[in-house]
Amino acid sequence: MNINDLYIYAKVYELKSINKASKELEYAQSNITQRIQLLEEQFNQNFFVRSYTGIKPTKEGRIFYEYSKSVITNTENLKITFSENKKQILCSELLFNVLYKKQGIYEIAKYTFKLVTSSEMFIEPYNHYYDKVLTFNKLDLNNYTLVKTSSLKVGLYINKEYIANYDNLPLLINSDKKCPLRRLSLDILPDKNFIELDSLEAIINIVQNGEGIAILPPDLTSDSSTNNIKVDFKSIPYYEYAFNKRI
Repeated sequence: MNINDLYIYAKVYELKSINKASKELEYAQSNITQRIQLLEEQFNQNFFVRSYTGIKPTKEGRIFYEYSKSVITNTENLKITFSENKKQILCSELLFNVLYKKQGIYEIAKYTFKLVTSSEMFIEPYNHYYDKVLTFNKLDLNNYTLVKTSSLKVGLYINKEYIANYDNLPLLINSDKKCPLRRLSLDILPDKNFIELDSLEAIINIVQNGEGIAILPPDLTSDSSTNNIKVDFKSIPYYEYAFNKRI
């Protein structure tokens, strides 16, 4: 028996119909029937009386429903408790992706992340406290202390099969005016035609498809199809702040 079996059982009990439960849960009727039968076999009880008009819970079925709801409720409360115990980190999509590439999913799963744009970063720390804030922006907040300054290397990337077509490819930049990659891109290539996008993933995909160029960190451009065409990597500083105390 697993927790999902209890979800299925509770839904069948509440709807008094395997057919309705299968539609709501988007499971095949045969799968739901099998899970109910396995529960009955495990506890050596009949939880439902079956007929052509539907199903009706037995006394044991009503007891097992109360048990199922209790386990489901306690499980959901435990999930909330564990989630609340995780450290909360505020950062941008760009820094999150860099962090993921360096540390992997199992390490970052220890935290709860709130992803915001560079512009929103000036507002969000005032609205909610976070254990850590990773930002390209210097913050002046009484409740946060600067604990670390790091730098992010970036280069100008292009699909290596389209280098000869460099002059005709647009520069891809983030639509957020406060984005540091946007500012650096326009500083380095002020005369280049550009396209604004609000998705880092979209920018990376377009570069890899050979339809644009962009300034990106090497950690996010490990695809073998892309080359850095600026030999000297640029560095963008970013800052880690820690929350002092809850007030």
